[in-house]
Amino acid sequence: MNIDEAQLDMRSYPGEVHAHQHDHYHQLVLPCEGALEMQVGSREGQVGHGYLAVVAAGESHAFAARGDNRFLVADLPLANTDAWQALPPFLPLSQPLRQYIGFLQSWLASGHTASVPGSDQVLSELLIAGAESPVVDRRIEPVREWMSQHFAEAVSLPQLAALACLSVRQFSARFRQATGQSPQQYLISLRLEKAQALLQQTDMSLQQVSDAVGYTSLSAFSHRFRQRFDVSPGYYRRNEQA
Repeated sequence: MNIDEAQLDMRSYPGEVHAHQHDHYHQLVLPCEGALEMQVGSREGQVGHGYLAVVAAGESHAFAARGDNRFLVADLPLANTDAWQALPPFLPLSQPLRQYIGFLQSWLASGHTASVPGSDQVLSELLIAGAESPVVDRRIEPVREWMSQHFAEAVSLPQLAALACLSVRQFSARFRQATGQSPQQYLISLRLEKAQALLQQTDMSLQQVSDAVGYTSLSAFSHRFRQRFDVSPGYYRRNEQA
């Protein structure tokens, strides 16, 4: 069945391999927590740790998750099919796209409908812009992987640069090219994404969530969370668990 506007859904996937295809809409799989191993057509890759998946209409794809996971899935109308088919199946998340994903998560968490006016056009434009970005240094990806596992720890810029075998100046420039963010901004994004998952899926107190994602001050955590999602952690939890 064809759709006329983008349809959004928060999903968690099982560890077993599943495969299918969608003939009547394109689909984006956008990471919020965890990782999803995917094969789109003949290409294999991972959704998570800064990468999304693009599944054009009619493209067969298989997938299986690893551990706890949450993804924002966007089903998009059949438009610009040639452009969609030209996109690579796995793309890095740009900073503008990360920010828009945060907005869409907040939209759903606040009890709005699964359709956001104009979101199909915004997502398409952000994807195309990201696909046209220059190729980034491969030494950055292992650092992003390490940060995704150690986001709650105190870490310095020289430590991260050493992991990439780059000078601090080179690392900072290439990290921003790869992610659209500084290392500090990227770390904050990881912490807040994990905080979202903990607020939704656990009964941990706000202080415990703050501690678990690397903030020793609840007020600092609450300030960062409100800056990113326009709601307080407590409000987000009440609406997400309602």
